[in-house]
Amino acid sequence: MLKRNRKKWLIAGGGGLVLLAVILVALFQWPAHQFTLDVNPSLRITTNRMGQVIDIEALNSDGGQFLEGYEPPGRNLEVVINDLVDRMILTGHISGGRDNIVMITVDSEELDSKYLEKVNEAIAAFLQNRELEYRILNQGVTDLESEDRENQQEILEEVSPGKQALIRKLMEEDETLTPEEFDEISLGDLLRLAGEMNLSPNELFARIIGSDTGDDEQESSEPRDDYMPRDELDIVRGWDFAINAALEAVGGGMVVSFEYDQDEEYEVEILYNGYRYEIEMNAYTAEILEMEREADDQAEEYLAEQEHLIGWIQAVEIAEEEIGGGQVMELEYNLEDGEYKMEIRYHDTDYDIEMNAYTGEILEIDPEPGDDRNGERDPSHDQEEVIGEAMASELALEEIGGGTVMEFEYDRDDGIYEMEIKYEGYEYEITMDAYTGDIIEFERDEDDDYREGEDEEVVIGMDRAVEIAKERIGGGVVIEFEYDMDDGEYEMEIKYDGNEYDVKIDAYTGEILDFDD
Repeated sequence: MLKRNRKKWLIAGGGGLVLLAVILVALFQWPAHQFTLDVNPSLRITTNRMGQVIDIEALNSDGGQFLEGYEPPGRNLEVVINDLVDRMILTGHISGGRDNIVMITVDSEELDSKYLEKVNEAIAAFLQNRELEYRILNQGVTDLESEDRENQQEILEEVSPGKQALIRKLMEEDETLTPEEFDEISLGDLLRLAGEMNLSPNELFARIIGSDTGDDEQESSEPRDDYMPRDELDIVRGWDFAINAALEAVGGGMVVSFEYDQDEEYEVEILYNGYRYEIEMNAYTAEILEMEREADDQAEEYLAEQEHLIGWIQAVEIAEEEIGGGQVMELEYNLEDGEYKMEIRYHDTDYDIEMNAYTGEILEIDPEPGDDRNGERDPSHDQEEVIGEAMASELALEEIGGGTVMEFEYDRDDGIYEMEIKYEGYEYEITMDAYTGDIIEFERDEDDDYREGEDEEVVIGMDRAVEIAKERIGGGVVIEFEYDMDDGEYEMEIKYDGNEYDVKIDAYTGEILDFDD
């Protein structure tokens, strides 16, 4: 009798152990949560019920390249997220000097979950620590419901579920759009297109968290009146992405110089097979605009030394760790000195760095990190947006009491607006902080050319003229504006998507008289 009872207990105990093992497997191996992370690499991350990462999957070719050779540093969700974001910084997908956009897509039922909150906080904390501008966009999706949507999913094989959800919203807004038009489209381009369709991020996403909002969450609401799509969302390709694209175009070689110029272009010099290649690229698309080749007697000598150098990736990483971050403006390798020379912009300061190209030792850095930058723009502006020409002119006119804006110029380097306004026989020259709207300088002189009744002349005004020009271009930032009273014309220069547009408009009718891109 005792033996039978003992046997029953053993069987029951064994069954309990099996059940416990099944529960443990369920906790640690079965998927419980999933989200997609889109920067431009698109990744799907799966976690178990314990919040541990059990799978990371690439959803597009960029994601595949990004994950090639990658080994997660464990299974903790925050640790893995930090490591992935850090890898994106190292590969140039996230960088300083631009608005970095991270889109997180979850099942609609998890939009208000602590799980999503944990993901948002991990990404935001890491980017804040690196002092990088960012916006985290949250959206929820449900399963594709109709056969049409299934067909759309098949067509867009290289598009993540998060991007597909965004594409569906755009196609619902404009029925002329087709899935094929979105093949291999980047997240930045999708958001730019949404801006051109007058769809603000607040209309498209359930939550927006960003450095430009003081890390406050913005719930979905009516579009902002001051929404400026292209100005906010233009994204410059990383320097390393540009270099790799240039090397691919040449077929290989060694990069000896790189420059990011004020025309929103990259200039790259490569030595390969006895030639020096000079390449100009669009900084937004990495499209090669011009490539020249000429024989170079030193090419082979440079290439023979290349394998002994630490390389640009490691050199920039060392420099940015010393400074704290930044955007690469210039790179140059000097064979005779065996040195890398770099210019990196961080917090409105240009750091000139000389480094031993063999060891990575920093030989000279000017200015030293932490030096006082007297006379330079307040670095707290780095993560702010300019107030825009419309608000600037409105504030200036309010200060004066009325008038006509004759000239307007945006000095990007100094972060200021300069305006000339005429009103009631006087000329006003105003310098304004482009970020705060504070008036820095204010001068008034008599207008020698003033004629009776000119204040009553009915012109469309600067705001309407700029609006007409931007509608023609698709968006942009006003760099210069001038009202030619004698000819009755507005002349302006607008920068948009890396290009500069000169536009001339009839000041009375709004007709575009001349358009030069």
